Amino acid sequence: MVFTNKRLSFGYNFVSFNPLQNNNPIAVRRRKLIAKIDEQIQLAANKDYTPTQHKWVTDEHGNQRKVEVAKRVKRWWTASFDGKINLVMRYGSKPLEFAKSKNAIEVGSEAEVADVLAKVQSC
Repeated sequence: MVFTNKRLSFGYNFVSFNPLQNNNPIAVRRRKLIAKIDEQIQLAANKDYTPTQHKWVTDEHGNQRKVEVAKRVKRWWTASFDGKINLVMRYGSKPLEFAKSKNAIEVGSEAEVADVLAKVQSC
């Protein structure tokens, strides 16, 4: 349907709308990884950080209500025997390889983990 009535223009320009296509798989994966890196940065910076998610719960009377529950987040870093920290970045449950059979970043201390994650995120 096309409106040709001049009273409907209100002084604005009308254009055709072309929605952005978010089906680029590379961009989708990049956004997901950046969101997970943000979560790990917050976990490294604050020991008490607990992300939450909303969940629908049915009580004994059959009523459903939305409840905020803690989300389980696994750290991407572990301490090795020599005291250094190994940071293994993951996409889902799979570790990302930075070079052939090299999937961890060695960090001097746990205090540096957030800085290293921020540098990786900015690349």
